[in-house]
Amino acid sequence: MRAAQLFQLLLAALLVQTAYAIAPFSSWQQHGAMKESTRYTPEAEADRVDDLPGSPNGLDFGMFSGYITVDEAAGRALFYVFAEAREAPAKAPLLLWLNGGPGCSSLGGGFMSELGPFYPSRNGRRLQENPYPWNGLANMLWLESPAYVGFSYSNTSSDAIVGDGRTAADARLFLLGFLKRFPQYATSDFYLSGESYAGHYVPNLAWEIVLGNRRAREAEQGAAAAAAAGASSAAAAAAAAAGVSPGKGFINLKGFFVGNAWTDAAIDNEGALDFWYSHAMIGEESYAALKANCDFSSIGPLMRGSQALTLPGTHTSTGPQQQQQQQPPAHSASRPAAAAAGSATATSEGWVQGSGLGHSRVQGWGRWGSSAGSRYWAGQGLAGPSRKDDRAATCAKWLDIAMAEQGNINIYEIYADVCTKQGGSSSSSRRQQQQQQQQGGKYYGALLGHTNPLRTVGGPDAGDGGVDDGSQPRRPRYDPCVDGEVETYLNLPEVQAALHANQTRKLPWRWADCTSQISYSRDDLLSSMLPTYRNLLGEGLKMWVFSGDVDGIVPVLGSRRWVAVLGLPTVKPWRPWYSSSGQVGGWRVDYRNLTFATVRNAGHMVPYVQPERAYHLLSRFLFEDQPQPSGSWLHLKKQQQA
Repeated sequence: MRAAQLFQLLLAALLVQTAYAIAPFSSWQQHGAMKESTRYTPEAEADRVDDLPGSPNGLDFGMFSGYITVDEAAGRALFYVFAEAREAPAKAPLLLWLNGGPGCSSLGGGFMSELGPFYPSRNGRRLQENPYPWNGLANMLWLESPAYVGFSYSNTSSDAIVGDGRTAADARLFLLGFLKRFPQYATSDFYLSGESYAGHYVPNLAWEIVLGNRRAREAEQGAAAAAAAGASSAAAAAAAAAGVSPGKGFINLKGFFVGNAWTDAAIDNEGALDFWYSHAMIGEESYAALKANCDFSSIGPLMRGSQALTLPGTHTSTGPQQQQQQQPPAHSASRPAAAAAGSATATSEGWVQGSGLGHSRVQGWGRWGSSAGSRYWAGQGLAGPSRKDDRAATCAKWLDIAMAEQGNINIYEIYADVCTKQGGSSSSSRRQQQQQQQQGGKYYGALLGHTNPLRTVGGPDAGDGGVDDGSQPRRPRYDPCVDGEVETYLNLPEVQAALHANQTRKLPWRWADCTSQISYSRDDLLSSMLPTYRNLLGEGLKMWVFSGDVDGIVPVLGSRRWVAVLGLPTVKPWRPWYSSSGQVGGWRVDYRNLTFATVRNAGHMVPYVQPERAYHLLSRFLFEDQPQPSGSWLHLKKQQQA
């Protein structure tokens, strides 16, 4: 009897020890019969998302979201969403995605309407599966940055005045905090990715990480040397001064993957003008006048004539007194619709509120209005130009004319329709649209209606081979109103509760895809990233730049030109690349330490417009010179379908 009792006690102890050694069942990543036992920190478990309201089949991957504080004193915290790879997350790389603006959300752009696991339904209250989610290849991380974008916040109002430097520094601090919360990914291969103004965010963050890694190595080496010499306290002081601790502060950065990247104002702006002309979007006279009169390095991205000069949502570096006057705008639910949509308001301080290089599919380009560009001048308020500004005034005038020549098109995807309030099918709808364009200042935005259903199709524009033979996952048709649907979804109280967003610290504004709460540095927006690229080229990173070839705001022409300016030796010449459908996905050229690729028939938001091609290009970036991993989610899904 005693032997039997002893055996039972030993068995019970063994079971308890085993249960403690592995993660609880809720922490296992499941897909079919596959389960990974991964132990998470309590902070990570607190961020776990059990399900998303409206999801069709629940979550078959680990998902987390919440806040990570990057500045305790200022009360500055950034919001993230993390979707683990659907297969073997412990072996998959970690990939951060950043949308641009500056001031636009990676949650609304990347996660909800481009490359995340789901798209919103037509009414914005349910979700449908994305057949090409990037967490089929990698552990995906989305960050709303800088503070005041999306759900991210600060308790210090002056933090709304920001530029590239603090944005990159905060993003690195966020990553260190994320890896502390999820230490199992600290040694994973880590990559950066993004689009649009992420052309600044991504290389700046890459360089910030490179410098931070150097400090971490130096601190570790100093600690080791000090320990050998018996001077550990001095080493600790040196490490604290460097902002790192021995053995910490290192991020395993391997490279970046950035698309339609705003990089060099002069090159990108002139490339946009040449693209407009070559695609018959503007006339001969306006093209010649703009070429002759515009200083492409001081405006842009090329936009509405008045807006191009003031750069909504930016500030200039004009001295401490002016900087003290620049306070973030108070939130008001009664703000005019035009202002909420990102309209510019000139101020005597030389900065205005709004969104810069946004990523909205839903608003038309349209015309800024009847007010001439010469009425608005950065740093001059409403003062008119002096004689030395005659060329600038002429440039602004012809920019207004060029915008009118283009009409109310989707500048981010020049062959796609815009989202219109009544759907644009009736003559009364067209008359109303024309009338509003003539009145100026109002163009169709996300809040003006949801008109087009998301229909699943094949077809020549689907990027899936053109013929619906069942071999490729079906995807939603391009929906120009998707941003409005995202905004509806992310403002649902039950969705915010599921995401742990806007709960303990209530934000005084509705979630919006692009914020008007920040004032971003005009100097930074117009600065060239080419010196940063030159710094990074010697760091052994894998760098890919891709470009959708029907984007009209940061077109392929400018991207090709600034890549050429780097003067890199060609390793493999210009050639087509083929996606998994067998169709030409675009063209690419491999230089030493950098690859440039186009994506055929894609606009500014490549992963949304051409999801199959973007997914395939990402798989090549991550797994070049080797077959797509046999354990990848899409590979297994195709095997199951076969």
